[in-house]
Amino acid sequence: MAISVPEMATAKDVLGVTEALKEELFAHLPALAEANVRLVSPAGLAVTGAEASHAHHHAPEPFKVACDLAAGTLEIVDTAAGERMRLTIERHTDDFTATVIIDRPNGPETLRLEPVADNHHRLESTVAPAEPHEFQASLVLTAKDREQVLPFKMVEPEGHHH
Repeated sequence: MAISVPEMATAKDVLGVTEALKEELFAHLPALAEANVRLVSPAGLAVTGAEASHAHHHAPEPFKVACDLAAGTLEIVDTAAGERMRLTIERHTDDFTATVIIDRPNGPETLRLEPVADNHHRLESTVAPAEPHEFQASLVLTAKDREQVLPFKMVEPEGHHH
C-alpha cells in the first residue's frame, strides 16, 4: 500500500500513521498475514526508511512458491536490519522448514529462513544475501520426512547491475 504524507511530517509522525494503518488493516482483515506500507512523496517518488538507507537496492522480481508442502512468495526485502530473503507463506504443512541455497562462483551460499517474531507464515534469513542479487538458486522445503527442491532464478531489474 502506498500512502502520501505531508513533507513537514516528522519520522515519529510517519511511524505513527503507518502503525495505525497496519493496526486497522489487521483488525478489519483477519486473513491478512502482512501489510507493507510505503511512503510516496507529493512529487510521486517512493520513500521509506529502508529505501533511504539502501537507495542502491532494486529487488529482483519475487519467486512464486507453489507445491505440496507450501504456497507463498519468496523475495529479497529491505528490513530495519538490512536486506533479507523473505518467504511469506499462504499455506504450509506441519513441521515446515525452508532454506535458500544460492549458486555462487566460490561455492553455495546457504540461507536458512526462520520465523519472524514467532510468525510461522513469514520466514526470513538472519543475514543478507550476498551481492549481486542476480543468481540461480534453490528453495529447499522440508516437512517431516518429505523434501521438495524448487529451483529459481533472481534477475536484477533492467538497467540495474552491480
